[in-house]
Amino acid sequence: MAKAKQKKNKGAAPEKVESKPQSPKIRPLSSALVPRTKTHKPRPLSVASPPARVIVHLMRHAEAQKKTDIFGPKLRDPSLSDVGRAQCSTFVEEFKDHQSHVTHILCSPMKRAINTAVVAFPDVVGKSLTVYAMPELQSLDRGPGGIGASFSRLSKKYRVKEGEMPKVDVTTFGRKGWNDKEYGAWSPSEAHRRVDFIKGFLRGLLAAATSKIIEVVIITHRSFLKQLCRSAKTGFMVFSTCALFQDGELRPIGDRELKKLRDGESLSLEVPDEGPKEENG
Repeated sequence: MAKAKQKKNKGAAPEKVESKPQSPKIRPLSSALVPRTKTHKPRPLSVASPPARVIVHLMRHAEAQKKTDIFGPKLRDPSLSDVGRAQCSTFVEEFKDHQSHVTHILCSPMKRAINTAVVAFPDVVGKSLTVYAMPELQSLDRGPGGIGASFSRLSKKYRVKEGEMPKVDVTTFGRKGWNDKEYGAWSPSEAHRRVDFIKGFLRGLLAAATSKIIEVVIITHRSFLKQLCRSAKTGFMVFSTCALFQDGELRPIGDRELKKLRDGESLSLEVPDEGPKEENG
């Protein structure tokens, strides 16, 4: 009877096992370059942090056309306004003492962020440095102004001639579907994963660098900037200089601490308060 039962089971069709579809995930850009990261809780006040070797200048892009009465907020992926371009020109003078120290420039793939990077760093972009556009740095806004161009469209626009140093690289870290924010990896609810990814990416840059310290400019949007560093300033073209510590936190530093880091000295900082609240730019 047992043998008959086995024969019956043997001839039966295999049982179907239903599986839930997996939600899209952000894949590591380079497993060799970017280490896996975990969410870290901030250390309590007055606890000394480990030495930092990553300097990050966080900044919001210059004013976009959607902030003007002529275009308004319904304009999709707006470029810079005339005021925004003037802000970039002013920034060039304000940042001139830091520009030679910059080793990397990262920005959102949205038009206003890319244009800010190119116009605000004319002495290095396309000469000694290339701006790398990263979808992880895009806005959290799901309105028209927060939806960027498709990956294929960006690739065609920023195609580089052979032998020419690119001003902007949108393909190395570009992803198809990066501008679909309705659900999954690029939705606003997944912003914390993007924050962890960027911090891990910065540590990966340091690991791959020949120098003992790296200095990175990140150009992003107000909504993501506050996720990346709660105490960061969010005005147009107002940069916050931070250090990335080994506990995974980005903390603002002053000119004195910045000089120490550039001179190869270690820092021991207390965790600052969140800072004064600012109006939306």
